[in-house]
Amino acid sequence: MRSHSRHHPAVSPMASSPPSAARSEPELVVAVMNTGPLCVRCLVKKSGVPRARVERVLGTMARVVTVRRRAICHACLDGGTVFRLT
Repeated sequence: MRSHSRHHPAVSPMASSPPSAARSEPELVVAVMNTGPLCVRCLVKKSGVPRARVERVLGTMARVVTVRRRAICHACLDGGTVFRLT
C-alpha cells in the first residue's frame, strides 16, 4: 500500500480548536471580533459568552478595541455601537 503525502496549508490553531468549552472567553470573543465590527448583542450570540463577561472582556481589551458610534454591525446590520480589533 502506497502512502501519499500532500502539503496542506497551515491552519490556525483557533480554526481547528474544539468547541467553545476548550477556549477561554477572551479567545472566543476575539475570534468572533475577527469577523468584523459587531454590536455587543451579536458578540454575545456568536461567541456564546454571557453579556456581562463579553463587556468585561471588552473593558479589559480597551487599549486595542475601537468603539465606533453610529456604525453598522456586520452580523445584524443594526446601526449603533460596534466593536472591532484595531
